[in-house]
Amino acid sequence: MTSSATSTSDRPKRPPVQPALLVGLVGGGLLLIGWVVILYGNHWHLTAPVIFLMLGWAAVLATAWFLGRTALVATASEDDLADLDRAGGQYEDLQAEKKTLLRALKEIEFDHQMGKMSDEDAAQLERYYRSRAIEVLKAIDALEQGAGGAGGTALERIEREVRARLALDAKAKKAKVDAAAETTSEPTEDKS
Repeated sequence: MTSSATSTSDRPKRPPVQPALLVGLVGGGLLLIGWVVILYGNHWHLTAPVIFLMLGWAAVLATAWFLGRTALVATASEDDLADLDRAGGQYEDLQAEKKTLLRALKEIEFDHQMGKMSDEDAAQLERYYRSRAIEVLKAIDALEQGAGGAGGTALERIEREVRARLALDAKAKKAKVDAAAETTSEPTEDKS
């Protein structure tokens, strides 16, 4: 074994490459290569048909991107999809549910006043919707308190969702690496 004067833990760690940056660079490279090939094949003349070919190439790459993302979602486990739902949209979902519940309470009151609903039915529905509205308001407050103001500005909500999605991607990649490590570490049997 060899030893060095500096340990590996003293070296500064390189920041990890962001998946979105890597995909963007690869996609941009493929786009550029395709456009160069199209222009080279047409003797570097930029005409209307060449522009349509270049736009078509961009459309092919975009289609491949969206099909790939669709395949990832289609093959994701139930836990991953639940994590993705919780990741960014929970606050917005709770706000939408709050509006729906308040609208329902107003409609119940209106229907009761118009005589379309009995006192018993109106009271029962009001109790249910009010209890659910209280639960939703408590959940919104908990998110706002726990996430440093989950409501925040649009930029803060976007940043929070991006962080959550990156964490979800990292979790999925770690699971794939662990699964690959398990399959390579299994002993092979000699059938001689």
